[in-house]
Amino acid sequence: MIVVTIGGLGVVGLKLMGLHSSPASASPTTSATSTASPTSDPTQSVAPTSDLTVVVLNGTQTPGLARTTADAISHDGWVIQTVGNWTGVAATASTVYYPDGFKDQAQKLADQQKAGIAPLQSGMNSTSLTFVVVK
Repeated sequence: MIVVTIGGLGVVGLKLMGLHSSPASASPTTSATSTASPTSDPTQSVAPTSDLTVVVLNGTQTPGLARTTADAISHDGWVIQTVGNWTGVAATASTVYYPDGFKDQAQKLADQQKAGIAPLQSGMNSTSLTFVVVK
């Protein structure tokens, strides 16, 4: 009985966090605003867009990698929507996936994080950048 209850709570928690067990994790849509903090690093001087959030997913077995990365990019002015684990095809490099119309913003984040960019995969949130971290 306890195992069933804990398992049920886990499923509810994942749903609330916007994580799914499908091959490509999707997240709930949320709109947020941000302002970039000025830095001396020229790659970080470009402010993130104010109407775009970032889903940060750990593409490795390293515990806490997505949270650490989310904290760092949040410090740079990006608004974090969700932090979780990547459940898609094994990632070989850190990649920022972008929805239509947001390639420039994806490139800004990718430049800051030394990552690649690619169009969204099926099932990903269509209103956010999705950053799969493999460091």
